Amino acid sequence: MLDWDNGDNRDLPLYQAGQAIVIDAYVAGGEEPYTYRWVTSKGEEVGTGSTLAVTATVPEAYRLFVTSAEGQTVTDKANVFVNANELSVATFDDLPLEKESAWPGDNLVEDPGAFDAFFSGSFHFTNSYMPEYNYWCGYSFANETSTIFEGLQHQHRNVVGGGAEDTANYGVTFMDYADTRIYVTHAEEGLTVPGMYVTNSAYLVNSALNGDGFCPQFTHEDKDYYKLVIQGLNEENEVLGKVEVMLIDFSEEEPYVLSEWKYVDLTPLGKVHRLRIDRESTKQAYAPAYACIDQVGAENPGAGLPSIAGGSGLGMTVAADGILSVLGTDAVWSMDVYSTDGIVCASYNGHGASTVSTAALAPGIYIARAVSEGASATLRFVRR
Repeated sequence: MLDWDNGDNRDLPLYQAGQAIVIDAYVAGGEEPYTYRWVTSKGEEVGTGSTLAVTATVPEAYRLFVTSAEGQTVTDKANVFVNANELSVATFDDLPLEKESAWPGDNLVEDPGAFDAFFSGSFHFTNSYMPEYNYWCGYSFANETSTIFEGLQHQHRNVVGGGAEDTANYGVTFMDYADTRIYVTHAEEGLTVPGMYVTNSAYLVNSALNGDGFCPQFTHEDKDYYKLVIQGLNEENEVLGKVEVMLIDFSEEEPYVLSEWKYVDLTPLGKVHRLRIDRESTKQAYAPAYACIDQVGAENPGAGLPSIAGGSGLGMTVAADGILSVLGTDAVWSMDVYSTDGIVCASYNGHGASTVSTAALAPGIYIARAVSEGASATLRFVRR
């Protein structure tokens, strides 16, 4: 056992960045000597003794593996919340995960069903897991690339297949019976979260479009909809504001189903201590309470870009890494490529359908804007 009380993991011991953390282990049984191995949730080995001493940087889970002289093993973990003075984006890619799999929770919680926690970037996500019932709620993470839903074994899949901005891992929330608060900071003034990406769960879309044994099919006649509600909370968990994102909408003549990763601006919430995700739907009691999230805390990829008026017809696509194709015009066109903070990184000119090389750009995320005879097009792409 660890001399550490994870308790209710929504109220962990609080450390400041730079503060010393000491965790002691107590082992009984088996044959000595024991071998100790401390590993972070990121997979980094940080200690080999019975006591772990580290310096607080970001929220972290420290797992201890102990092996006796005759090969018996035991494991435990300590969750540590580190107060963030500035945000580090929760990409979920900093959490080790086998390909095409999901992490529903840890089975180390002494009280099954109690709230555990996991950490990505500087954010703290709540999780409750009952492996004996194959049940979890709150938050989990996955990297499944299939968008097909054929049963609960596929409950972690999304409609895109992978993470936002062409990353592997992404977060999943199941909101029923769950504490869906995301802990941002305990700093007195709170912190402003720029934004995050959201998309639909494959489970929800399957139920909405086809119906299932529990959820009726969404219909235009009933003006069915399903939207995500992201609240900003203060330290006392009082709601400061909310941002809503429509995921499915049958209230208009043409049904809308979000099928890509959508960036959501959270700056209207102001400085917050926590975020909380909920949903609202005409099928509130029936529709699966799932959604997928990624890049929590990310800056707006289009912030600072100039507005360009124009019609349609012009198009762009990524022909290959380092090559953009301009489509849909026979006229002269010009293109500027911006970084996500609005700085022009490259400019191109051409005529008709043709390609340009972006190989000189450093790896990262960019936004291309093209103009041709009153038409305009915008493309966000990744340079690998």
